[in-house]
Amino acid sequence: MKASNAPTTARPSVSRKHVIVLTSSAAVLYVLIEMVSGFSAIVTARVVGSPAVAGLGPAIVFGLAGMTSVPAGWLSDRVGRRPLLSGGFFIGGLGALAAGLSMGTQTVLWLWAAWILTGMGIGILRLLKAAAADLYPPQARTRGIGVVQTGALLGAYLGMAVATGRSPQATMRMLADPWFLVAILWIMGMIGTWGLLRPDPIQMAHAWETDQDVPHRSVLPRTGHRRIGAILLAISVIYGVMVMDMALAGEVLKQMGAGSRTIMIVMAVHFTGMFGPMRWAGGWATRTPRPRMALMGAVAMIAATATMAIVSLTPLTISISLFVVGVGWCIAWMAGLGELAEAVPPRERGTIMGMADFGSDIVAAIITLFGGVTLAHYHLTGLVILGVSAGGIAMGTIAWGWPTRRAKISADPI
Repeated sequence: MKASNAPTTARPSVSRKHVIVLTSSAAVLYVLIEMVSGFSAIVTARVVGSPAVAGLGPAIVFGLAGMTSVPAGWLSDRVGRRPLLSGGFFIGGLGALAAGLSMGTQTVLWLWAAWILTGMGIGILRLLKAAAADLYPPQARTRGIGVVQTGALLGAYLGMAVATGRSPQATMRMLADPWFLVAILWIMGMIGTWGLLRPDPIQMAHAWETDQDVPHRSVLPRTGHRRIGAILLAISVIYGVMVMDMALAGEVLKQMGAGSRTIMIVMAVHFTGMFGPMRWAGGWATRTPRPRMALMGAVAMIAATATMAIVSLTPLTISISLFVVGVGWCIAWMAGLGELAEAVPPRERGTIMGMADFGSDIVAAIITLFGGVTLAHYHLTGLVILGVSAGGIAMGTIAWGWPTRRAKISADPI
C-alpha cells in the first residue's frame, strides 16, 4: 500500500533562498552591463588614445557575450547551473578588475583582456533565466523567470547612478574606482552562488518534472522546426528593435542638446518599462496564450516607435515612448521565454536560452547598425520606418509560425 502512495508524495517547494540568490545575481549582472554601456567606449578611446577605436570596447563585450551564450548554456545543462554561474561571476569579476587596472596603468593589454573577460562573464550570467525556470513547477516557470529578472531593475539603476556620477572628463583614477567596486561585487556573487545555490537548480528541475511535463525526445536538433524557429526569430527581432530604439534615442537626445544627466534619466525610465513589469508579465504568461501575448507586446513597441515620428520630440515624449517600448519588449520577451522553457527538458534548457540570447545579440547588432546609418541619412522618420518594419516582421513571424494553441512544441510533428 505504501508503494502505491509514492506518486502522491509532496513535490518540492520553491526555495526562497534560491530565488533571493538569483535575483541578487541579476542585479549584480546589470550593474556591470550598465557600466559597460556607459563607460566602455570612453575608456577604450582614452586608454588607446584614439576616438576611432571607441566602439571596439562595447563591440567586444557584447559580441563575446553572444558568442559565449550557447556553449555556456550547453555546458550548464551537463555540469549544472551552479558551477557555470559561479564561474561566470569569477570571469566577469576578473574582467572588471582588469578594466580598473587598465585605467590606472594606461595599459592597452589589460584593456583588451578586460573586455574579453567581461563579455564572457556577461554571456554566462545571462543563464540566470534557465536557473530561474528550473526553480519553479512547470505551470509557474515563466513567473519564476519574471521574479528573478526584476533584480535587473535595481542593478540597472545602480549602474546608471555610477555612470551619471562620472563625466567623460573625469580623471582615469576616478573612472577606475567604480570598476574595482564592481569586481568586488562579482567576486561576492561567485561566493554567494557557489555556497548558497545548493542543491543545484537543475536538480530541483528534475524533481519538479513528471513524465507528462517534459518531452522524451530531444528538442534542440529541431530548432529549424517552424514553431521553435519562429519563437527564436520573433523574440530576437523584438529585442533588436528595442535595443535600436534605446541606443539611437540617446543620439537623438544629444542632437537636441540634452545633457548626460537627462539622457540617463530617460534611460532609467526605459529600463523601468523593461524590467519593472517582469513579475507581472511572467504571471500573465501562465494564464494567457503566449502567441497572443507576444503580438500585444510587438504592437505596443511598434506604436511607441511610430509615435516618435508623429509627436513633437522632447525628453518627456521620448521617455514615454521608450517606456512603452520597454513594456512591449518585456511582454513579448516573457511570452517567448516561457514557451521555450516549456518546450525543453531541464537538460536542454540552458542551451535553448543561450540560443535565444545569441540570436537576440546578432539581430540587435544588425538592426542597430542599419538604424545608425538610417538616422544619419534619413533622420528620425527613416529610423521609425525601419523600426516599424522590423516589428512587422516579428508580428508576421508570430502569426505564421507560432500558433495560439498551447500544445507542447515537442509533440508537434516534424
